[in-house]
Amino acid sequence: PMMVLMKALIIGEKQYTRGLIKQALEDFPMVSVEGEAVTLDTGLRLIEQLKTSIVFLDLGDDMDRYFSFVEKVNELCPNTGVVVTSEKDSREIIIRALRAGASDYLMFPLRHEEIDRAIAKVGRSLDATSTGHTGLGKVVSIFNSKGGSGATTIATNVAANIMKYSDKNA
Repeated sequence: PMMVLMKALIIGEKQYTRGLIKQALEDFPMVSVEGEAVTLDTGLRLIEQLKTSIVFLDLGDDMDRYFSFVEKVNELCPNTGVVVTSEKDSREIIIRALRAGASDYLMFPLRHEEIDRAIAKVGRSLDATSTGHTGLGKVVSIFNSKGGSGATTIATNVAANIMKYSDKNA
């Protein structure tokens, strides 16, 4: 299936790394770089204005600010995936980025297959939120406070009918 065009935004203090990200994204026709921002505040405004689907955020020195920015984007723009990029290969930083809500963490030099995986991951979560399918099922509970009143019979019949009328195979 043809993937939807994803609007991308690149945020980073260093023009050089923003350029590397932009250049790497040229290989992905389904991603359209709509803008760049140097500061987090400008970045947040652009995410909201452009209705960005994917943000490439190059980590700056003030880690706490960047990670709370990732949390804020997830809170305010749940349909936007944040991919963090960095030169730092620290397990602790990667874990903090993912815990803050980053979709992925890419290290420089950026590798084509890693960018591809990150874009696909954000694309899947966008599909899930737009269709309302989060991959989770529904739970139906049938109970009665007293034994012998037929709750098991009703539960069995409900299950059989769900299977009969659902388009999924169990």
